[in-house]
Amino acid sequence: MAPPVYTPGQVLNASDCNNWFVPLVAYRTSTQSVTSSTTLVNDNQLSVSVAANAVYWVILALTYDGAVSTGTAAGLKYTFAVPASATLAGMHAGFTAASGLFTDDNMSGFTAIPTSVSGTLGAGNTAGLIDSAILTTSSTSGTLQLQWAQNVSSGTATRLFAGSHLVAWRVG
Repeated sequence: MAPPVYTPGQVLNASDCNNWFVPLVAYRTSTQSVTSSTTLVNDNQLSVSVAANAVYWVILALTYDGAVSTGTAAGLKYTFAVPASATLAGMHAGFTAASGLFTDDNMSGFTAIPTSVSGTLGAGNTAGLIDSAILTTSSTSGTLQLQWAQNVSSGTATRLFAGSHLVAWRVG
């Protein structure tokens, strides 16, 4: 669906204002931890409800820490749950290892959204990552839900910190 076109003097209706001019935002107000588990869990604060037959520009920004990871055995893995038949295409930027090497992954047109992995720099050493993607929903509305876990099980908690956020801006 294309964004509406308005004429000078036209009164905007509340539905158009809410659907097109206000982004959907989920903001982490507290820390969430996962310890000794590689099973993806729903993030308890980072999810938004999305409309059917819509296109959203999605930005995910996370700050986190966890046990030091080496090589490709990074400490944080994550993905998104999306409504039925939705697709997500975009890119991920984060760290590959404790050395702080930068990595990116390009995702395109997946109906089974891939899992991304980002390194950890050790407990107490905050790292960050950012994703930019386009979510295209089909005839089903639903929830865009961040899911995450440790990539390699560790007794040192992997933590997502307050300030991490998910923004979905309707563009189509």
